[in-house]
Amino acid sequence: MAEAGVFIIKLDGSKLQTKADFFRELSAAIDYELTDNLDALDEDLAFEIPLRCGPYSIVWQNAAKSDWSGYSEITKILGLLTHQQQAHPDRFTSLTLDFQSDPEEDTWTYPEMYKSPYYVKERERRSGKTD
Repeated sequence: MAEAGVFIIKLDGSKLQTKADFFRELSAAIDYELTDNLDALDEDLAFEIPLRCGPYSIVWQNAAKSDWSGYSEITKILGLLTHQQQAHPDRFTSLTLDFQSDPEEDTWTYPEMYKSPYYVKERERRSGKTD
């Protein structure tokens, strides 16, 4: 359910395989041509998009169909989106990834993932804080 007064940006993961794809789809969603540059995306998410759209939320539909291989461009973009959403929750209100074609089946947000027992345990293992 969308919050009142929040602009919803819907991205179709089946169309997101490269950085160019992401910028094309995001630009179309906000009706403004963004620069195809990850450094500029930081500023766009924090300032340009809120200026043009007000508070916003990104819903990444069909996320399983995006290119998540290794450290792909799409993976880097997701990391940047996550960082910006956490840094500016008053402007970038939420980031939701939908991995199923039916949004009610398997939709979750990044704050939920960071609290999952698997993620917490894996983070502890990687930092060397396990028993």
